[in-house]
Amino acid sequence: MRRSVVDDLFPVGTVYGIGPDSRETIKVGFTKNPVAWRVRQMQVENDTTLLLYFSCTGTRRKEDFIRRYLRRRYPDLHLGGDWFVRTPQLMASLRYLGRQNHR
Repeated sequence: MRRSVVDDLFPVGTVYGIGPDSRETIKVGFTKNPVAWRVRQMQVENDTTLLLYFSCTGTRRKEDFIRRYLRRRYPDLHLGGDWFVRTPQLMASLRYLGRQNHR
């Protein structure tokens, strides 16, 4: 199968939402590696247990779209960088956006 320019520019991986179980925060990010590997990698840097709250197949472009949307829709929940306050409304938006096609 022949690869397209889009595939080279936007490799497919996983858009994820990972956060500590003890706080109501979530980090939205992207990895080309298995998402379980990313959770373990982040866990090394954290003293609290991290959980995977959200994941979907996507590209960095999709991750960027999701984060920009969340920042505009929920500016009061944006903590800085990739981090947000984890609320039921934000999680519903993540699940909805994860089902959309953003290549």
